[in-house]
Amino acid sequence: MPGWISDVISVAPWLGAFLVFGFFGMKFWKIIAPTLRRIRDFLDDWGGEDARPGVPERLGVMARLDRIEHELHPNSGKSLRDQTNRLERALTEHLATCPGKGATP
Repeated sequence: MPGWISDVISVAPWLGAFLVFGFFGMKFWKIIAPTLRRIRDFLDDWGGEDARPGVPERLGVMARLDRIEHELHPNSGKSLRDQTNRLERALTEHLATCPGKGATP
């Protein structure tokens, strides 16, 4: 038997194992890759992204929650809470000056 055949025979199990592991590795990657992509997207959304050429900065979840919380407390008069309080006060004053409930125009 020529020497190269015995060399191929001695390498064949390793080559076969490499091909089998490669095949199952690709199958596993096709299954796990979408989940890993979703995890990456979630982490990007949570932490935010810095501005880069052509793309504006995107704030993270905590920064966005701070902005929302700012609107829920009275402050400089421009928050949503201040505007709601102002409308409620105006409505209360208007109802106090309206004619009785049974009155018709």
